[in-house]
Order: sequence, then C-alpha cells, then structure tokens
Amino acid sequence: MDQEVRQLSHLQFGPPQEVVQLERKTLTQELQETEIFLKILASPVNSADLITITGKYAITPLLPCVPGNECVARVEKIGSAVRDLAVGDLVVPFRSGLGTWRSHGIFSASDWFRIPPSMDTVAAATLTVNPPTAYRMLRDFVALKPGDTVLQNGANSAVGQLVAQLCRKWGINCVGVVRARPDIDALKTKLKAGGATEIYTEEEFAKTEVFTDSLPAPKLALNCVGGESAENLLNDLAHGGYFVTYGCISRRDITIPSSVFIYRDIKCCGFWRTNWTRENHGNPERVRMLEEIVAMYQAGDLTAPDAEMIPIENFQTALGGVQGKKCIITYE
Repeated sequence: MDQEVRQLSHLQFGPPQEVVQLERKTLTQELQETEIFLKILASPVNSADLITITGKYAITPLLPCVPGNECVARVEKIGSAVRDLAVGDLVVPFRSGLGTWRSHGIFSASDWFRIPPSMDTVAAATLTVNPPTAYRMLRDFVALKPGDTVLQNGANSAVGQLVAQLCRKWGINCVGVVRARPDIDALKTKLKAGGATEIYTEEEFAKTEVFTDSLPAPKLALNCVGGESAENLLNDLAHGGYFVTYGCISRRDITIPSSVFIYRDIKCCGFWRTNWTRENHGNPERVRMLEEIVAMYQAGDLTAPDAEMIPIENFQTALGGVQGKKCIITYE
C-alpha cells in the first residue's frame, strides 16, 4: 500500500501552537487480517486534546505521537478476517488514544464503531466524548424521573447543552448557570430553545430564590467550573442529592462545609468519561448507549454543536480556537 498521509504530531510537550507540526508521510505497511484502512473525514479539537499536548493531562502519551481522540472515518479496505465492517462504512473510535488528527490510517477493526451513513458529519465526529459524558452523568448517579430537576454550571458548554437536550427528551427540568456577557439575553434564549428550563448568570443565581413548589430543588448538580460557582450549586442541592464534578475550568478548588455531608447527606463524586469507557470497554451497555445517542441525533432530539470546519493545513487556527464554535479538522 502506498498512501500519502497528512497528520499532526508533536515531539515534545508544550503549548499546542508551538509544539504541534504538520507532517506528510507515506503509509506503506500491509493490512493485517484483523485491521481496517480508514480515510478520516473530520476530527474535532477538544480541550482534553490540547491539555494532553501540554503534558498536564491525567494520561501522558508516549512521544512522538499523533493527538486526537475523536473523528468520523470511512472504511476503505478491510482485512480478510474482518466480519463486522465493510468497505464504505462510516465509523467512529471505540477506544481513546488512537491518534485521529490524520488523513488516513490502519487500525484494529475492533477499535471502531459503525454508524449510519446518513448521520451528520459534525454529530458523527463529536459522538464519542461529550454525548456519553452528558448521558452517563444523568443516568449513573440518581434515578431521575420526569419532573425532577438537574442543576448545572457551564450550561453553555458542549456538555452543558447536551445535558439540557437530554433532560428535555426525558422530561427533566434543567436549570443552568453561565458567566455574564454582553450578549447574555441572546445566549439565554438559545439555551432555553435547546432544552434548558431556566438560565441564570452566576450573579443572578447567587441572589435568586430559584427553586419553589413548581420547580423542585435539584437531585443532581453537575459542576465543570469549580470555585465559588460550584459552591453556589451545592447551596441549592436537595437533601440527599448528588454533586458531580467533571471539570474545573476556573482552576479554583471547592470548599465544602462539613454540614453538607452531616446534615444534608450530599454525595460528592467525580466523573471522567475516559475511566468509564476503560472500565466498560466490553460492556454491552456501552454499545446500547451509543446506539441510543445516534438514534436521538437522527430523530432531532439532539443537535450537533456549532462548528468551524478547518483544513488541516490551517491547523494553527483549529488549535487556537474559534469563539463559540467547535473546531473540526478536515482533510479534503
């Protein structure tokens, strides 16, 4: 096989825009019987990818390496023993750390999950990180039922918007908190249209009596900010509720009074999708979850994030980010 491959890679850890480089290589290895040859169509740039490149993430890859954990790809060739995939299938990664910021690659067939050919490119490319994070946090801590309430900060994040969409689908109230900004009214309108029951700025939430008889106190609070924002969520969590932290974008620690545990029986937990995926790699529930998420996208219950499609040659733009949009690397 002779195939030119364009890929991003880095030889050392550091600021992504300084250490990542574009390479052109020729792929010459032969396809083994359990492998597939893929043409990668689109690869998102996630915050975890960027932190990994700096060397400060919980997982440190061996260098040199190709970054990227998500993509959507098309099967171009299959090995003689591959039975579950066919040439022309669209697939997404079923395992982290495959190095998806490349135009082509040879991979083990078992590391990929087939999706419908009609699925939107952005939804497909971003299928395996944020949607499972939102899904699992809503499913795994509290047995939520229609009419219950979920509270979250970072409500305009990709995960936050998916949480609201899933809550709408399942009949759950979703109250979100965001940072103040000049276009706050437009943002509130957008997030409510996407499934949020109410949206408050951090300042509004701190001084507003949000939960009443018509809007019950939340059984579940989801924190991706940390600091004072997280502590404000704790103040409104129902007795016996769960406080789940899955990020800390403020880089500020949380101070939790002993009374939260003693008198209110609050359970404080963490969630990291990578751990859940690793622990459930062979679990049929993982396949069922992805199939359900795909079905919700196709039914219009979930919508893909606003995205900027950026050719790999302009990778510096993708690494630097585009305000309000998911950056997705393309290879055409």
